[in-house]
Amino acid sequence: MTDDMHADTDDVDLTRAQQRAARTIDRNVTVEAGAGTGKTTTLTERYLTILRAHLDGPDSLTAGEDEPSYHVPDDIERITDPTAARRLPERIVVTTFTDRAADDLKRSIREKIRERLADIDDPDRWAVWRAAADGVEAGYIDTTHGFCSRILEEHAVTHPAVDPDFEVLEANDAGRLRATVATELVETEPPETRVLAPLFDRSKLADVLTGLIAEPDMTEQWIEEMRELADPEAYEAFLVSLHPLDADPKALLDTIRDDLETLSELYGDDDVTDRLGANPMNYVGDDLLDFYEELTGVDIEEASPIQRLSLCLKLCDVLTNGDGERYGDGNYYGNKSFRESDGPTATRFREAMDGVLDALAPANRATDVSLDPDRDAHDLLTALATLADEARAEYADRKQQRGVLDYMT
Repeated sequence: MTDDMHADTDDVDLTRAQQRAARTIDRNVTVEAGAGTGKTTTLTERYLTILRAHLDGPDSLTAGEDEPSYHVPDDIERITDPTAARRLPERIVVTTFTDRAADDLKRSIREKIRERLADIDDPDRWAVWRAAADGVEAGYIDTTHGFCSRILEEHAVTHPAVDPDFEVLEANDAGRLRATVATELVETEPPETRVLAPLFDRSKLADVLTGLIAEPDMTEQWIEEMRELADPEAYEAFLVSLHPLDADPKALLDTIRDDLETLSELYGDDDVTDRLGANPMNYVGDDLLDFYEELTGVDIEEASPIQRLSLCLKLCDVLTNGDGERYGDGNYYGNKSFRESDGPTATRFREAMDGVLDALAPANRATDVSLDPDRDAHDLLTALATLADEARAEYADRKQQRGVLDYMT
């Protein structure tokens, strides 16, 4: 390394970690730092390291004593042709989060190259560095969005869906266009708006659609999922999958049906309820009688999976407290004298209750959820997905008509 090359780095007050990041160009380097900690300076030095490796040759990059070493790809060959040097910055992609950061970085790189040129005496070397400096203006130093926009501008002629002369909608303009599309769609009052009327007024529905347009990937995935669940049976099967039981609901109901019948018979016996006491009837008995009456009105063989699951969850709710936890034994088995009795009635009651509790394990089930709201939401979700799909399509058409793109699509 010549003295003037030492000057390039000695004038820069980088920490050792920043030096390593600036000098390691044969692999990806992650830099995590807050505002004002030298990210632009470090990135500038990394950019200069790339230029020096190509224009002065990798052998020129030698570290001083107690400095981090340079790590450079093995296949770099020195550039001596000014034309090739001018195109070198086009091979270096630098993206930032803001336009200001990109401008600051360009300015910093140009200043460093000017300093470099001022120290070069060799005419041939000066020529390649001068050519590289000219190339920086056309290089890829931009925001992520700006870089993507430039790629499209330069290559969109090969994409039938993109006008090569497209313009990019700024965020505010894109937001206004989405809102306009959503509002106009709602104002035409398609059938889906009437389905959604109990849930959204026109203004709120337009806001919801605007938000869905603004999240194209998420919305597209959701719409596709709703298409797959358009059939009510498929939708109910999906809901069942969200609330699985360890056992098949039908098999579970078949297993406990005889025990439920026994409990219903005994709860309906005034002599038994007197012996049980008031709490067992208030907490479990009355609700279990109502449940069994409902169960007897259902043909389990013909019932849908969601009906069977709903019955199991409802019974779990009957047999647990408001927090989904198990009651004390007294609420299930009655007063101490009854639950410890060796008589046939008490024994029969205990065996039936044991059978239901052991098979159902109600405290282990998600009894604080109801399938009814989700099941009733099918028409609402289908209608909203249909409107969202129409809004997305209209938004895409409007952009195409105007020859514009936004930062999402």
